[in-house]
Amino acid sequence: MKQKNIEHLDIIKLCTNRGIHMTKQRRVIANIINKSKDHPDAEKIYFRSNKENKNISLATVYRTVKLFEDANIIIFVFLGGHMLNFLHFHLFFN
Repeated sequence: MKQKNIEHLDIIKLCTNRGIHMTKQRRVIANIINKSKDHPDAEKIYFRSNKENKNISLATVYRTVKLFEDANIIIFVFLGGHMLNFLHFHLFFN
């Protein structure tokens, strides 16, 4: 079976293309998601983002990922009424 290459779609570019204003905090959060090899939940995104910018709160992360979700850039998975983690889109090509 032929192996497919996988590339993450750039969240900042997707937001810009959709007219979303990218603040410094949103850029940090987007970069954290872009760099993630896993599919972290909002708290993991917060801990990773807060290391880079101490002005990022957990509330900022929740608002930002909700904005990204509303723009169809990421998808959050809910099970049993709890937000588990997000799925970001990948570009597949041969």
